[in-house]
Amino acid sequence: MRDYRTWMRIGVIAALVAVTGGPGTAVLPARAEIPPHLGYGVNVRFQSHVDSLFAPLGFEWLKLWEEYEDDPP
Repeated sequence: MRDYRTWMRIGVIAALVAVTGGPGTAVLPARAEIPPHLGYGVNVRFQSHVDSLFAPLGFEWLKLWEEYEDDPP
């Protein structure tokens, strides 16, 4: 009787592993989605600083910022 229960437990465990895929298995997507790269850039107030400070950093875009007031906030 004891052997019958042991084999029954082994059979149930084997069936569960076959149905669920076993521990540690996960379904991976066929292709990972990579978000689009929008680029790295910086806003600069004085154009004279572009070559000395920002050109060596390799930014992909640069926006010059101009202030129309005499005193910044």
